[in-house]
Amino acid sequence: MTKKTFETELVRETAYGVVEKLGTRKCTMELIPCKDQYVIEWIVLGDESHDDEIVEIGIWTENIASKKITDCDGVFELPKQAIEFLKENGFDTSEVEV
Repeated sequence: MTKKTFETELVRETAYGVVEKLGTRKCTMELIPCKDQYVIEWIVLGDESHDDEIVEIGIWTENIASKKITDCDGVFELPKQAIEFLKENGFDTSEVEV
């Protein structure tokens, strides 16, 4: 499965903490293999007061053939839905789980 659709409660967060509660939003995540890493394209669908948002989460593994994740970038921490999605696709997420 390279694509996942779900609804979840979301907040906008910075280094200073939660700055905005976004409510329950529909989302999709797509797993895209790149040259030497993977990317999760996370699309948060907009509502009457927010536009759609796209967040790219970089996923690094020991090597492109390995599914042991060593690092991620683009979000403060991987959301539980991203961890579940990666596990569903056979990845070892033990190094990046909080």
